[in-house]
Amino acid sequence: MSAPMRIAVAGAGLIGRRHIELIEASLDCVLAGIADPSPTAKELAQAHGVNCHADHRTLLADEKPDGLIIASPNALHLPIALDCAQAEPLAEQLRHFCAVIAGRERPLISAEDAMGALAVVEAVSEAARTGGKISPGQIMEQAA
Repeated sequence: MSAPMRIAVAGAGLIGRRHIELIEASLDCVLAGIADPSPTAKELAQAHGVNCHADHRTLLADEKPDGLIIASPNALHLPIALDCAQAEPLAEQLRHFCAVIAGRERPLISAEDAMGALAVVEAVSEAARTGGKISPGQIMEQAA
């Protein structure tokens, strides 16, 4: 079994918190850190046992995550993505993403498969959060 991917999150607002929930629910990923200057982000990071960085550059340099989810305000997406392009191993992921958009390479998985996987993770996460039960049939239904 390979080591889980270390995924960091830039932005600890509503969208960032949702991504953190999904990372925590995943068997394949672990939260590597949070970048957000707000005091509530520090509390969130502490609750998840990770470091909180005031900005994404220090997070990338100090934590060296395998991936970064950009959940910051829209105006910051491009500057953060450009900084990721300089950080290893994120530079290779961004190179591949650009090659897929340009039609030079194929995606590692289809968008349909990714959405199915996300639906399964969300269903299992919701069941775990509420104490509900989910059957294998329901999981397959969510993945379809």
